[in-house]
Amino acid sequence: MQSYKKTHQPCPDCGSSDALTINTDNSTYCFSCKTRHAGDNAEIPMQTQPKSITPLPYDFTTGHRTVLERGINRETCEKYNCIKDGETYVYGYTDDKGHIIAAKTRSEDKQFRTQGNWADAQMYGQHLFSAGGKSVTICEGEFDAMAAYQMMGSKYAAVSVRNGAQSALKDAKANYEWISSFENIVICMDGDDVGKQAANQLAELFGSKCRIFKHAHDHKDACDYLRRGEAKEFNDRWWSAEQYVPDGIISGDTLLEEVMKPIKASDCDYPFPALNKLTYGIRKGELVTVTAGSGLGKSQFLRE
Repeated sequence: MQSYKKTHQPCPDCGSSDALTINTDNSTYCFSCKTRHAGDNAEIPMQTQPKSITPLPYDFTTGHRTVLERGINRETCEKYNCIKDGETYVYGYTDDKGHIIAAKTRSEDKQFRTQGNWADAQMYGQHLFSAGGKSVTICEGEFDAMAAYQMMGSKYAAVSVRNGAQSALKDAKANYEWISSFENIVICMDGDDVGKQAANQLAELFGSKCRIFKHAHDHKDACDYLRRGEAKEFNDRWWSAEQYVPDGIISGDTLLEEVMKPIKASDCDYPFPALNKLTYGIRKGELVTVTAGSGLGKSQFLRE
């Protein structure tokens, strides 16, 4: 039976800070990820062992190409860790330190496959932009994030959720603090029904700082604008995207016509001619709040 030599040690397999136990023969067991390692006669410098990550068979320092069919240039591909391996596009996903730890491949027939430490990967492109910026655009696909970034002059943050519309809400919750740190959040999901539903879910999560991008009727996503040479159209729609307003809440700037209508005659007058002149009396459906300091006559006013 083994006895413990060290307890509450960091685990190189799951990243736990204190779940690993080192036995007297240097074998180890992690109470978090349940991983065991056989012992040997040498002391194991556990604190310096890197976390176990499945090696990726791609070199993200080369292979960057222009995506001609979508208009995405080589510089954007290089910035976003997008390479081409034969006929397959490969997107490099990073952790919060900017290290590429996972990859998603896209084949010619639009089949997707993920590799590496996918569970710890951020949204696509997130590592490129510091928290607290002016605005961030959230797209539904990797190419769309690159297209949006490029069309906006490579100035504003643009990221993609990891697995399409179905993962949008989960990804947004996982990266809530980073997303909500931006002054403006523009939701630019695909223009189909699934994308619109996901856009509304994201907007509900982040509230009034969200704006939802509305596509032209014959455009599905950001790539459609770049591919057709319509960057100006995309930017115009981006800047004019309406602020999200929850159901049941009416934005004041949409009520000009309503407030300019003449006030109807009163249903009941106050017993004070001057007050009637100021307020036009009392109407059904209106709420009247009477306020004043203590002892100034509110009760007497209401009795009158």
